Amino acid sequence: MKTADPAGEGDVRIWPADEHGRCDSYILLKPPTGTAFLKAWTQGIKTLLQETKVVVPREAEPGHIDLDALLAHFLAEG
Repeated sequence: MKTADPAGEGDVRIWPADEHGRCDSYILLKPPTGTAFLKAWTQGIKTLLQETKVVVPREAEPGHIDLDALLAHFLAEG
């Protein structure tokens, strides 16, 4: 089975991982200081993003959170 090419650029890449009849996604976080390879239920990701968009509308993110600092913090804690 051919899988789709990863989407995204830079530190975050995501692509489908359709295995065992379940719709999952792989997420690769690869900042300069480390790497994390995650697998998550695609519908859960969609729900999280929809709920996040309600709280922080698109284009308003920089005024609400420093994503680079937050990601570095989580990766540093392992």
